[in-house]
Amino acid sequence: MSKDENISKTVESGEYKSPDVPKRDIVIPAANKPGIEVEGADPAVEITFDPTDKPMGIKDMEDLLINWGYDPKQYELVEPIKVSQWNQKDKETGELISLYSYKGSVRTRRASADMDYEELVDQIKKHKKHQSNDLPGEDTIVICVADTQIGKSDGDGTKGTIKRFMEAIDDAEKRIKELRKIGRPINKAVIAFMGDLIENCEQSYAAQAYTVEWNRRQQIRIVRRLARNLIATVARLVDEVDVVAVPGNHGENKSGHRVFTTPGDNDDVGVIESVADMFAFNDDAYGHINWHIPEDEIYVVLDVNSHLVCFAHGHVTSGGNSPQKKQRDWWEDQAFGGTIAGACSFLITAHYHHYSLIEHSDGRTHFQCPTLESESTWWLNLKGEKSPPGVLTFVMTEQGYQDVQVVPCL
Repeated sequence: MSKDENISKTVESGEYKSPDVPKRDIVIPAANKPGIEVEGADPAVEITFDPTDKPMGIKDMEDLLINWGYDPKQYELVEPIKVSQWNQKDKETGELISLYSYKGSVRTRRASADMDYEELVDQIKKHKKHQSNDLPGEDTIVICVADTQIGKSDGDGTKGTIKRFMEAIDDAEKRIKELRKIGRPINKAVIAFMGDLIENCEQSYAAQAYTVEWNRRQQIRIVRRLARNLIATVARLVDEVDVVAVPGNHGENKSGHRVFTTPGDNDDVGVIESVADMFAFNDDAYGHINWHIPEDEIYVVLDVNSHLVCFAHGHVTSGGNSPQKKQRDWWEDQAFGGTIAGACSFLITAHYHHYSLIEHSDGRTHFQCPTLESESTWWLNLKGEKSPPGVLTFVMTEQGYQDVQVVPCL
């Protein structure tokens, strides 16, 4: 894939031409005049279609969407559709005719899948089988992508985050190669997507609807491509890859800022699940990738070189006077409750947008992941602080962790 790929562009770029609509000598009530109305800072588009003398079905309405310049594959009419009907004499025949006018709101289709999925599948199919490195030992590099919040406009916005993500992919490849040069037998990789991969549009905080640059579908498309690029790059370099995805708060399906479905109904895991489906089309080249995507759990536990590691976004906590204390309290509660998370020697979390490493006296280690965003304007205004962006990487051996680095180091 070329470096200058427009990661956000739709695959289908053809333009739709409005068909010729025959003019009729009819009188249209003022309330039913054709046109488009846009209201509010977060626009709601409402269209009043040209009157017709025939009742319309859904297919007819899709044709009318095209007539107004909206691609039905990307946009949809929002129910309910308002229908007006009136009678009028035909000036030529003198017959009484019935006319119908339809009015409805238009929005981007809510489905997260879109047209570039098939294109990405095609690219996956073309990859060749990975050649074994035949290296002694099985050290594992762990790569953690956290809180990209694609669609967020803060700092240098989505374009800046995409740029750093692409640089991080290059740096991850360089990191594996340089570690091998100094004697680290890197033969495995864990790629962990730590949640809050998209910003979403208006579900996490009050001002969110006014600060996003891309709609939800576009955000998911960008994340899917970036994740695909990272996984494909690393998979060419090692003999085994474990891909982990955990749900974050920005990926939740909410109404009025409250979760109204299940914990598993989350875009952070849904988008990686769609990437897994794509790689499944070429098992010969990518059969060495293992996918760890929870259904309704908020964390994933993985055995990494004989160490139990818990991956969690970190938003489900309570108490504590610091992010690190909040995570420790949650971890202790899990241990007291006898869960598998409580039995882990390592905890990796995100959510707080900065890097930290704490070794607890009980032989447990907590990694807090940084983010690739340039800043959080809200946090900057509140505390005057912003953290260096990057992706957390480290090596896990049978003895423990080593070679910790945040890439890219900007």
